Amino acid sequence: MSEQGNIDFVKLWYDAYMKADAPRLLSYMAPDVEWIIPTMPGLEFSGRRKGRAEVEEFFRMVSERQELRRFAPEEFFASGDRVVVLGTYAWTVRSNGAEFGGFWAHIFDVKDGNILSFRQLLDTNLVVEAHRRPAAVLRGPAWAGNTLQRTFQAPAG
Repeated sequence: MSEQGNIDFVKLWYDAYMKADAPRLLSYMAPDVEWIIPTMPGLEFSGRRKGRAEVEEFFRMVSERQELRRFAPEEFFASGDRVVVLGTYAWTVRSNGAEFGGFWAHIFDVKDGNILSFRQLLDTNLVVEAHRRPAAVLRGPAWAGNTLQRTFQAPAG
């Protein structure tokens, strides 16, 4: 794929994410996709994952712990098979109501219509502190509310 084709492919992945279309989201990933989120103390959803099933588990765990209020991929850059995306987010911690938000960078390695690897860079201290402090309000830039429902939540019962 061309660099623009790789960017367009990653945009399709974000479209699936924003629509909470788990089957489509996972279908864009290689069966042995490597998924890397910085390790954060006390947050079991952080760290390295391998394969679609572990990535699906990541999304389920995140949706159980946090409610997404805003997510915006804003800038896309490509170099060969690597796509870097810069954006912003805002979350609410479900257990304590703490709000946090800020900037992120996503790094995708893509090949032949598959995401081979994904890495996220973000302010991990902000995330950890939001989960530790009851009723804390921690924010990066000011965010407007925009709740998105997720399909990765575990079934009730």
